[in-house]
Amino acid sequence: MVPSPTPPSQPTSTPPSTSTETITPALLSHLLRLSALPQPGSAAEERQMLATLEAQLGFVRAARGVDTRGVAPLRAIRDETAAGRREQAVGVAALRAVLEGEEEVVGHARRPRRRRRNTGQQLRQQGAGAEAGAGAGEKYVGDAGNNHKENRENAESWDALGGASETAGRFFVVRSGGDVDSSTAKTDKA
Repeated sequence: MVPSPTPPSQPTSTPPSTSTETITPALLSHLLRLSALPQPGSAAEERQMLATLEAQLGFVRAARGVDTRGVAPLRAIRDETAAGRREQAVGVAALRAVLEGEEEVVGHARRPRRRRRNTGQQLRQQGAGAEAGAGAGEKYVGDAGNNHKENRENAESWDALGGASETAGRFFVVRSGGDVDSSTAKTDKA
């Protein structure tokens, strides 16, 4: 008679042995070396390590002895109840800001660029700047990402050559070296 390809209803494996194997000091030393842990400093510390290891092995043996037939294996350490799954699910409400256009298309290649968002601290700073600027005669500027026109005007009105000691037309004059005669350099004084 040919045996059935399915496993028998009775488990053929033996239950975990009830005889406790003792951990010898030599085995403890070997395990500590394998784990790159320091050796015990005294006999009392060695006895404490052996007792702790025996207790941990007893826990492992008890955990292995639990009947787990019919229990689905653990996929991850998280809340796998229906309420936990609903809480972790990503829906349209969670993505609404992205779906409503947190990005704008920029440039010839139409690359998407994420818009800057104002955080609460930035909004408070802008509000304080508006109050302080109103009294001092300064103009309050909103979000720095949305005032490109004003930034361009400020950049165009900036005098890049204003701090230069010497210019040649619309260029800086850079003097380097020790023996360069200052009379040979062309400078534009106007």
